[in-house]
Amino acid sequence: MDLVKWLRMIVYEMIKENGVIFDSDLLSELQKKYSVSKQQINDVLLHLEVMGLIKVSRVSKDKKRIEIRQVEKREGLTSSE
Repeated sequence: MDLVKWLRMIVYEMIKENGVIFDSDLLSELQKKYSVSKQQINDVLLHLEVMGLIKVSRVSKDKKRIEIRQVEKREGLTSSE
């Protein structure tokens, strides 16, 4: 498994475990265990957000709130409706 995919998986699992986490907390937790940069984390967050797995909201100029995106199930709809 390449480093980028591995990092995406680690970041997603950390967000999933916490429910909601701030980018600064995520970065500090990751840097305790791994050698990662803020830019690498931002790239991973962008990718996960584009995939629709997480939601990133800006709380202040330098702070982001990250959470797992809830998937809405729509029942009773078919492709013909």
